[in-house]
Amino acid sequence: MQFRSTGPIALIALIAALALAACGSSEMETGPAIEEANKAFAELGVTMACPDSVDPAAAFTCTLDGPGGEGIEVQMKVVEEGGESALDTADQAAFEAALLQAAGTEMGGADTAEDAG
Repeated sequence: MQFRSTGPIALIALIAALALAACGSSEMETGPAIEEANKAFAELGVTMACPDSVDPAAAFTCTLDGPGGEGIEVQMKVVEEGGESALDTADQAAFEAALLQAAGTEMGGADTAEDAG
């Protein structure tokens, strides 16, 4: 499988190009892509759950669970990449924020002014 790195945090961007498997008719099976995403997110203590199969023509909702919160909703979509279907974020910035929230971290970490004083 190919991974497309588009963001500053490699683990966040891994989800962008996880291959999906066709499961007949017009539905796409998400299982293999979600397994790969969860392997990538394990270091953050985050897991993602999505519907078992999705309509590739419509956005769908997945949830992130981790030490920072549970049931955090993210919007995903199916895209064509290199002749194959891939799972992608509907909004990369919103996904990154949700992933950081689920992980219990903030962008910038300990570099905030409040932490210094």
